[in-house]
Amino acid sequence: MTRRQIRELVILLAVVVAGVLLGMAVRTWTGGRSAQSTLAGVASPGTASGSASSGFAPLPDDRVVARLDGEDVTGATLNRYVAFNLGAVGLDAAALPAAQLNFAYRQSLDQMVEERVVARYAKEQGIEVSPEEIEETLAEARQDYESDEAFEKDLTEVLHVNRAELKEFLRNLLLKQKVVDTFEPAEPVTEDEVSRELADLQEQMKHHPGGPVDVTSDFVRSTLETRARRRAYEAWLSGQVETVDLEILEPSLKVPPVPGDDEGADS
Repeated sequence: MTRRQIRELVILLAVVVAGVLLGMAVRTWTGGRSAQSTLAGVASPGTASGSASSGFAPLPDDRVVARLDGEDVTGATLNRYVAFNLGAVGLDAAALPAAQLNFAYRQSLDQMVEERVVARYAKEQGIEVSPEEIEETLAEARQDYESDEAFEKDLTEVLHVNRAELKEFLRNLLLKQKVVDTFEPAEPVTEDEVSRELADLQEQMKHHPGGPVDVTSDFVRSTLETRARRRAYEAWLSGQVETVDLEILEPSLKVPPVPGDDEGADS
């Protein structure tokens, strides 16, 4: 129960960040290829493409695997992102196929690029996340645990972070959420859209395993508006990531062509 609840907390925030294994980053870096096709063609760090299991071996901690605007990104940093992201969605790196594991590594690097863009925009707009907001989020996760020891144990075993590291991840996630909220939908949500979505959700909720769930039009409208803001943000972000100087030094992080292409990996 506790593992599920902390995981759900992080997943809720990660939805705003575009997720780990599926998100706009893959569309940006692969020129519109689908996540599924990318997954099928990417080799894992240290393993051959198409192997049945990853034989997971983290990147060497002291290896510089990339540079962001001239700043070194070490294997230790990227390993921490991957471990956290996979833990947040309940995945074990050692059990993943090679392609999916390498995809997680590349998506985590893309996430770091996105965080760079978000931080720059937030600074320009005067958007900040206060220590109190981070503590409030932590408290929401902590309240379902009997002790601090149990909470810390799950942080280590599920998300593979200590409390200080979790705070930094949450700060980035909350900052992203605030930035997304500043974007206006390209077109306003209409009442017809709300009515159609409401009818669909009400039908789905009739069969909810926990019993029927009452869905209101206000909730649906808010959800659709959030989705529209997200699309506006992604359209903006797809151009902004090009302004970040990303130099990839680790060969396994370079995205190869989709299966069936005859060309070599991107340089």
